[in-house]
Amino acid sequence: MAHAKLIVIWGANPAVTNVHQMKYLYEAKRNGAKLIVIDPIFTRTAEKADLYIQIKPGTDLWLAYGVAKLLIKRGNYAESFIRKQTFGWEEYKHFIETKIELEDVSKRTGAPLEAIELLADAYETTKPAVTWSGLGIQRNKHGSGSIGAITSIAIITGNLGIPSGGLYFMHFDVEHFPLHLYNHKGPAHPSIHTSREIDMSNYPKSALALKDPPLKFLWIASRNIITQDQDLKGWKQLFDRLELIVTVDLYLTKTAEESDLVLPAATHFEEDDLHVSYWHYWLSINQKAIPPYWEAKSDLQIARELTRKLNELSPGFSNFPYEKEPLDWIKAELTPDIMRQYSLTSYEDLLAGPHVKEIDSAQQFQTKFWLNPFEESGGLTELEEYAPEKQQLGVYTLLTPQSLLKIHSQYEMLPWLNQEESDNMIEISTKAAEELEIANYTKMEVFNETGSIVGTAKINPSLPNNVVVAAQAGSNPINKLITHCHSQESSTFFYDSTVKIRKWRDGRV
Repeated sequence: MAHAKLIVIWGANPAVTNVHQMKYLYEAKRNGAKLIVIDPIFTRTAEKADLYIQIKPGTDLWLAYGVAKLLIKRGNYAESFIRKQTFGWEEYKHFIETKIELEDVSKRTGAPLEAIELLADAYETTKPAVTWSGLGIQRNKHGSGSIGAITSIAIITGNLGIPSGGLYFMHFDVEHFPLHLYNHKGPAHPSIHTSREIDMSNYPKSALALKDPPLKFLWIASRNIITQDQDLKGWKQLFDRLELIVTVDLYLTKTAEESDLVLPAATHFEEDDLHVSYWHYWLSINQKAIPPYWEAKSDLQIARELTRKLNELSPGFSNFPYEKEPLDWIKAELTPDIMRQYSLTSYEDLLAGPHVKEIDSAQQFQTKFWLNPFEESGGLTELEEYAPEKQQLGVYTLLTPQSLLKIHSQYEMLPWLNQEESDNMIEISTKAAEELEIANYTKMEVFNETGSIVGTAKINPSLPNNVVVAAQAGSNPINKLITHCHSQESSTFFYDSTVKIRKWRDGRV
């Protein structure tokens, strides 16, 4: 990214959520690169941009189609790359030419025609160009369509496969690990049915529906349900029905407080492991620096000791190889293929420092890309039904971005990071504040059919009129207000949640 000439950040705020990458963004800007930020919120990253385009939440797909419309109309697209590396070009081109109108795009997104043209001009005239698609784009019903439409811009402009260009999203090679733990096959028990899968995006409803036998015992690790999951009413029903709840965690979280047993987890300072990133291509070994504190144990160690005891009580209960030490698992992960990719001869090579994966550019584009217009996955009729401009009067889209100093509920137990005066700040537009007579830094309530929260109003003059912003981290869980989930894609559409707001007086509305 440091050597790109154009950086388009689409629905991400790295100045808050990816601070370590900002170094390279600044380096690119010093070298003359142009930075464009597209976001419903005027973020800290947007403050650094040469061009900021504010759009309505959930309309990223329309903006990407508008840019494609201009590029195709002008004939400025990488035809040779498209012919060689894509499927569906003619269908995509026909869709853009016949179904997309710039005036309609401007109306739906709220972006002026001039802004759409400037974005298209930048993509058309500047290479190499980086397109950074943020996780915020996916947090609505048509997020996957938006990611596809934005990806198509990088494809048709020929910015894939060129040095310092391309797409930034995540490094999918994290899925290569762990190979052996993940693929371990448990024993076959004649008295037990085959393993059942539960949809994580709608867990309580799915778990409550299990029969023959019903779910009675829940083991929770690396998760704080009470402050992070949606459908808290469903979770309460499930918790009330379960006979045993065990939570493994570093802290006594709100979920741990609801559990029957809490097992203290070891930190990464207290165990050996491998590390691979979702953002870069380095593999490193994590060496134990100190012994586990008091009774804390790693998840692996807990599984080993529990398996040993269960097999004593019921011989043959589990075939998990509890005798294996962490180093045995680490060595097993370093298969010949992984060793080749990371230029390793043995795990000892990692003791000298991390190793980077060799990227074979010739292998990168063996698979062709699919230029798939939205019409293929639901049609424009469905998309038109999801139209922010049709939102009811007095109803606001709830956006819940990350906080700078707190990640989800990670630091909810630290008082100095959760002070009353700064916590639970809720941002509203100037227009909303005037209409509801809500003054700056006064108490207000945000509510919908799933719950309500009370916070301190902060009037944000740059915020769109129909948007309310409340950071995810805080002592008053924002997940009380999450109303939408979608089981097919195992995703929660936080940004499809809508709320109403009202001022708060002496504990009464």
